[in-house]
Amino acid sequence: MKKVYFLTITILVICIVIALFSVLVDNSASEEEAAYEKAMENASDYMERGLYQLAAEEYEAAMDIKDSEEVRGLQFAAYEKAVQENDRLLADYIEAAVDAVNNYPTNVEFSLKLADLYNRNQSYKDAYDCLSDIIEQGVENDTLIQKRKEIQYSFDIDWSNYVEIQPCCNGLYPVCEDTDWQYVSITGDTDSDKHYLYASRVDPEGIRFVFDGDQAYLVDSEGVKRGIFGIVPESASILSEGKIAIRADGSYGYYAQLGDYLFGKYLRAGVFQNGKAAVQTAETEWQLIDETGKPEATYEEIKLDLSDAYLVGDAYLAKKNGKFMIYHSDGQPVDGFACEDVDILTKDGLIAFCNDGKWGYVNTEGKVMISPTFEKARSFMNGLGAVCKDGKWGFLDLQGDIVIDYQFVDVDYFNEEGSCFVWIPKIQETESEENDEDNGTNDDIFQTETVSESEETPSDKETRQSGWWQMLTLHVK
Repeated sequence: MKKVYFLTITILVICIVIALFSVLVDNSASEEEAAYEKAMENASDYMERGLYQLAAEEYEAAMDIKDSEEVRGLQFAAYEKAVQENDRLLADYIEAAVDAVNNYPTNVEFSLKLADLYNRNQSYKDAYDCLSDIIEQGVENDTLIQKRKEIQYSFDIDWSNYVEIQPCCNGLYPVCEDTDWQYVSITGDTDSDKHYLYASRVDPEGIRFVFDGDQAYLVDSEGVKRGIFGIVPESASILSEGKIAIRADGSYGYYAQLGDYLFGKYLRAGVFQNGKAAVQTAETEWQLIDETGKPEATYEEIKLDLSDAYLVGDAYLAKKNGKFMIYHSDGQPVDGFACEDVDILTKDGLIAFCNDGKWGYVNTEGKVMISPTFEKARSFMNGLGAVCKDGKWGFLDLQGDIVIDYQFVDVDYFNEEGSCFVWIPKIQETESEENDEDNGTNDDIFQTETVSESEETPSDKETRQSGWWQMLTLHVK
């Protein structure tokens, strides 16, 4: 009997405990639900009163009790209003959006909102990474992909002005501000305070050819002279294999590194590669010559790259019988491809070519990758190719999508740091605006110096609109 009695008492106690616990849980749940409802009610009231920051805080309190995508959306709306009144709250808004994305990593709207906030905060790489994260989780959404691409190719322009530039070689651009030449890095920073009447491109060891008005010489990155030349230069190539092509008195000749003249009188002259260089001997005649100047092959034209090299990898571009072809380094042409015109070879291996007056892209194996549809085009460099429409230049990516719209009068090639020089026309006051200012009016009337439509050629220095070269830099590199 005693055992039955104790068992009965034990069961009774357990039932009482369970009942009490249930009551406590129910009370707690009711209290939480009441607190949640109160926080939501307060938030709604604050929104109506225009107290947006307080509303955002109440939504936060509600989510501490019961999180949901709906409430987070309401908090975003409160923060949006609050930031409009006080932009110092943007950091709080971003923190809330980060928390939302962490809790709902596949919510497209939350990721797009966070990317937008990062953009507004000029945190472009964070915006790009945010969208990449959700895309890499397998979320398929065209808006995500398009927005990421917009961020990837958004840019700023450095307002340093140059009247002339030379191609970037080995990390430095020779640039001319007015009449003096200097060097800037691939990010637009001035390399040194030295100025010259002429400055050439730079070789892989940092050696460059310069003319200071008194003396022409080769100098290294430490300022040590490596060779002195008794000429007044007009232009020069890069030192390569102990030789440098220098233009003086209207023609190019090859000189030794110390400054001694070697040979040649050419219209154009490239750098030596494995004992060979490409030179132009007449208007429609180019030759491959050996290191003594002896010709080894003749073409109507040979294309030189940005460093004046004819050979890029195992390929070069040359013209025979009125057609450009892609050649292997042994002189054998790639079968099945020929075109009317062609741009240069680059390390990207995607070459701009022209047939029937339209430009497209072909790889070094002769396979057309982007059909000819453009007015003009430049070969891909570091993942982007320049294309022209209605006299304006923009850029397309490797998928053939226009990622930087047609807006520039002229453009250079992108470097490995995501920068590129673009030609920006000068903005000049019109005569009517000067008259308006004299009459005390405030009308803003501007126009650009332009040439006639029949004369305009964006890449032609003589007909280009008056302006400057300025450096465009992508936000995401």
